[in-house]
Amino acid sequence: MIFLVNFGCIVHLLRTSYFVLCYGVSECSDLNEFNFMRKRILMILLAALLFAVVIVVCVLRWDAWFSNPAEAAYIVPQQPNNIILGFGDNYRQRTISWRSPDLQESVLLIDGDTIIADGKIIASRSGEAAFYRAKTSDLSVGEHRYSVKTGEMQSQEYSFVIQDDSLAYFLLFGDIQEQDTISPFATFCSDFQCNESQECNALPLFFAYIGDVIDRPTDVAWQIWFNSLHGINATTAHIAAVGNHEYLKGVSPKIDPRWTSVFSLPDNGSERQEGTTGYIDFPTFRLIVLNTQDLVGLSDYTIEQTWLNRALSEVEDKFKIVLMHHSVYSGAMQRENPLIFTAFRRTLSKADIVVAGHDHLYTRRANKSEKVENVSERSFVFSTPVFIITGTASKQYLPKCSPADQRLGSNTAFYEEFFITSDTLRVLTRNIKDGSVYDDLVINRRSRIVVFSDSLPDEQISLPERYQGKNNVHIRRFENRLKARSNAK
Repeated sequence: MIFLVNFGCIVHLLRTSYFVLCYGVSECSDLNEFNFMRKRILMILLAALLFAVVIVVCVLRWDAWFSNPAEAAYIVPQQPNNIILGFGDNYRQRTISWRSPDLQESVLLIDGDTIIADGKIIASRSGEAAFYRAKTSDLSVGEHRYSVKTGEMQSQEYSFVIQDDSLAYFLLFGDIQEQDTISPFATFCSDFQCNESQECNALPLFFAYIGDVIDRPTDVAWQIWFNSLHGINATTAHIAAVGNHEYLKGVSPKIDPRWTSVFSLPDNGSERQEGTTGYIDFPTFRLIVLNTQDLVGLSDYTIEQTWLNRALSEVEDKFKIVLMHHSVYSGAMQRENPLIFTAFRRTLSKADIVVAGHDHLYTRRANKSEKVENVSERSFVFSTPVFIITGTASKQYLPKCSPADQRLGSNTAFYEEFFITSDTLRVLTRNIKDGSVYDDLVINRRSRIVVFSDSLPDEQISLPERYQGKNNVHIRRFENRLKARSNAK
C-alpha cells in the first residue's frame, strides 16, 4: 500500500512537471526565465524518475537483498558436537573446533598429550553456544587419534592421517546450501565414508569449499551441513571461502558469527577480512582463500587486491590455487560481477588456477596462446590461469553460454579432484551422483601450459527445471546461444 501511494505521488509529480515544461513558455515572458525554469523542472523530472526506479527495484528485490528467514530457537547438546578438523599455521598442524552449551574448561586429548582449548560464547539471533578451538604443533607423518573434552563431557575418539609430501590430493565442492540432508552432497559423503574404510591410500588431504556451504545463517542450516558430512568433519581437514549465504542480509550485511569459529585459516589474511582470507603453503602448492562478499567500498577492493598480489607474487616454485565465491568471469545470466572483474582479473593472471562458485553450474576457460613447438600438433595451446566455476547444489541457474568458455555444464551437481606433484597439477571434474568424469585438465608448472583431455563426454547443457515453462528474453537468449554453440562444434 505504501508503495502504491508513493508511486502514485511520483506519477502525479511527473505529469505536473511535464505539463509545466510543455506549456510554461506561455507564462514566461522572459526567455532566460523560461530556460532557467526548464532546467529546474528537468532536474526534478530526472530525480523523480531515479527515485521511482529505486523504489521499484527495491520492492522487486526486497527479499533477495534484505529479508532473512527467521532462525528457530535451538538447544545445544551437552556432549561436545559439531567437531571439525582444520589446518593450523601450516599443513603439518591441525586445529580442532567444537561447541557445547556453555563455557567450561576444555581440552584436546591427542596422542597422549593434552592441549588446552580457547573458548568463547557466540550468540546468534535465536540462541548461543560456546565454541572451542585447540591447535596442535607440527605433527609427524602417520595416523593420529584424538578426542575433545568440555567439563566432564568427552567425545568419542577420532583419527586422522598426516600424509607424506609425495602427492597432494584433495576434493573441492561448489555451493551446497541444501535445505535438507537428502542431497547429492550428503549421498556422496555417505558413500565416501564406505570407500574411505576400504581404500586408505586414497584419503584426501582436505575438503575445500568455495562458499555457500549453508543455505542461510541459522542453526538448522548448520546442522544440515554437519549431518550431511556423516562424520567426515572430524576425520578430514576442511578449508572454506565464505559466500553470500553465510551473511545476514541488510543494508550492511554481516557475516554469521559462527563462521570463523567453525572454519579456520592462518592469521596471514587481508587486514579487513581477518578469519575469512588467508593462505596455506603445502610442499607443492599455495592455497589462497579470498572473501569476495565483504567488499563494500573501493578501499576494501584495493586492500584485498594488494594482499592477493603479494600472496601470488612471493611464490615462484609452487602451484598457486585461488578459491573465491564470486567469479571474475560469470557463467550465469544476470550474475555478472563487474567490480570483482575490474579489481582482481589482472592480478589473478599470476595464479595457475582460480575456482569460484555462486553461479550453480560448470564453466572452464583458459588463455589461448600461440603454438609452442613439441607440445601439440594443434595450431594453438592453452596457458594459465585456468578459471573454473563449479556447483554442487541441486539448485541451478540459467547458463550464459559464453563462447569464451571452452567447457560448460548445467543441470548437474559437480565436484573436483585435485592431484598435485612438484611438476603437474591435474583437475578432474566429476558428476557427484555417479562419479563420471566431465572434465579433465593437466597444468605443467614450468611451462604453464594447460592440456585438456580429448576423450571427454559431450557437453551437458540444458534448461534448468526452475526455468522450464517460462518464456522471457533471457531464456530465449540462452536457447539461441546454445544452438549457436552446438552448431560451432
